[in-house]
Amino acid sequence: MSCIHHVAEAVHAVKQHREAKKRIDFPQRPGTTYFSANDVWLYDARADFKVCDVCLGYQRMSDSMGGFQGNFIRALFPWLTILDENTIGGPGDGGDGLAHPNCRCRLIRFIGEPE
Repeated sequence: MSCIHHVAEAVHAVKQHREAKKRIDFPQRPGTTYFSANDVWLYDARADFKVCDVCLGYQRMSDSMGGFQGNFIRALFPWLTILDENTIGGPGDGGDGLAHPNCRCRLIRFIGEPE
């Protein structure tokens, strides 16, 4: 890959981060991060009769890996919206649209000791 491609990717990542920060409309503790490699997010598929195969796949992937690292979730879930310090959903009312536009699933912050 060319240097220009890497620079373009970096600029795009910075723009995404700035846009995500604008969507945080609640008080948060200083130093709270969402997209770092130290943030671990568990996928919570709303396991009912409406859950789709895409979401079940993300649930299985999250379970097998022990969650998703924060530095990968922007790529996996481009429609994400930070709902509070410990919950991420999609941009629609009530956070609809995490894995796809009609998704009801959530990412829940893992709080605990890594195994």
